[in-house]
Amino acid sequence: MLFKEFLDALRAKGRIAEAEHYERAVAERFGGILSKEGLYALKVDDIIGILNIAKALQHEFKASPLEAYVADLRARGFSVSVGEKYRGTAT
Repeated sequence: MLFKEFLDALRAKGRIAEAEHYERAVAERFGGILSKEGLYALKVDDIIGILNIAKALQHEFKASPLEAYVADLRARGFSVSVGEKYRGTAT
């Protein structure tokens, strides 16, 4: 079933708030990637599959707190070495 058909079926049954909830949630997840018409053309099963894959990848590639902190410092222009002993010069 296409996503548009799913939303239309919910609205036809008087479940308008639920249809708006699903439409808003999917639009937020795919915002900037697909147009509204593109979303309507997707099958509901495809949307669920894409979201499940994205969720699995998000958990697999989630950065540790240290990695997130280092990435933040690097984004701000700092030079950061992780796992290396500080090699200063003795004077």
